[in-house]
Amino acid sequence: MRLEYRALLNAIENEYEIDKYTILRINPSYNSKYFFPRPAKLIKYYKKNKLLLSYLLRIVLLLWPIFLFPLLLIINAIQYIFLRIVSTFKTKKQKMPLNKLLIGEKIILALSPKAVDMVQRIEKENRPIYILNYKNSELDNKLLKNFSVLSFFDNISFQIIFKSLISSLYFKYFVVLFRKNHLILQTYVSFSWFLIWFSLSKLNNYNFEFWFVNHYDRWAILIDKLEKKSRNVFLQHGKLPVDFIIPNKIKNIKTAYVFDKRSGDILRTNIIVEKCVYSQKFISTKINLSKIKVEKNLMNILIIGGPFTNEKEILLIRNIFKNFQNKVKIFLKPHPVFSNKGYKEIYKNKKNFHFIEDKKFYPKVNFAITEKSTLGIEYEMSGIPVIWMDGKTIDELIKLISSTYMKKSIQNNNY
Repeated sequence: MRLEYRALLNAIENEYEIDKYTILRINPSYNSKYFFPRPAKLIKYYKKNKLLLSYLLRIVLLLWPIFLFPLLLIINAIQYIFLRIVSTFKTKKQKMPLNKLLIGEKIILALSPKAVDMVQRIEKENRPIYILNYKNSELDNKLLKNFSVLSFFDNISFQIIFKSLISSLYFKYFVVLFRKNHLILQTYVSFSWFLIWFSLSKLNNYNFEFWFVNHYDRWAILIDKLEKKSRNVFLQHGKLPVDFIIPNKIKNIKTAYVFDKRSGDILRTNIIVEKCVYSQKFISTKINLSKIKVEKNLMNILIIGGPFTNEKEILLIRNIFKNFQNKVKIFLKPHPVFSNKGYKEIYKNKKNFHFIEDKKFYPKVNFAITEKSTLGIEYEMSGIPVIWMDGKTIDELIKLISSTYMKKSIQNNNY
């Protein structure tokens, strides 16, 4: 099997196990080896509409090989051809093609706005080169303003688009041939994955240093498996799960930047292969907290939004107001990239609810609540207690807020 096919197979095996881990946390009784990818986006259906989801899954599995997958590939190809054409007419300010880079440059991949901030803390003087996260215009603007940027689409030829299309069709048959039918729906990522693989493979003969923030998903495997002279730099992004070990670990790591020793131990045990020798460094995680008005007997709580947890967060906020009424003021800091749907409906109806739009505003609250956010770790390191929602029900969270934090913080509301 060709290297890129083996790499993608490893990548979707990881993604399958990540999704399985997520589903079992949502619904511990789920016992089928088939499920829709990215189950966190379908959390309400896994809990309430199991029968409907089951029937829909059967239909998709039946139509996927002969109709849905080829249709998806055609749509992807048309989309990238269009984006490639559009890129030729855009201003080339601060952009450069891959072949103009100097040997030894740093290339930062798969960045979010939070990851940009992390890189700036590490690279205070020696600014690295970046590849655009082209599906996130807000991120693009930030990078274009402050850094040199690789023009991703300018380096994707029509030949690469066609090659990615054909490789995706072939790869589907390899999945079946190797009796990996349970991975069939994970092939939806094939086209974009091959597109980036073939584009970055142009750099095989250069000594570039890739930095990436993906812990163990398909993009982490892509960067890890690329044939190149230099090894990669790992950046922790979010809380690492203690009870999840990936089936295909990463191995080409030169340096790992982590938040603390505990994170470094989890990384070594659960994500990086045992034989890999790398240096471990710590990222400064303290943030500048902004003082807010403190009212007597009023609890100030920060809810930190996650990528797929807004429904749970909204439900939690409603339950906090229901249980504690006028004893709380809630600050909501939404995820910088993913949907904020539903949050502002609360804002309209609650006077003690503050929706934070300023991305640089970090209120100094009594405590914060989040799923797995990097910002949650930063609040902990800045001396603010954090409740981690991961794996807890709404009732459990309310009891934890009441018993552990509300009494203590109201009595000592002098922060």
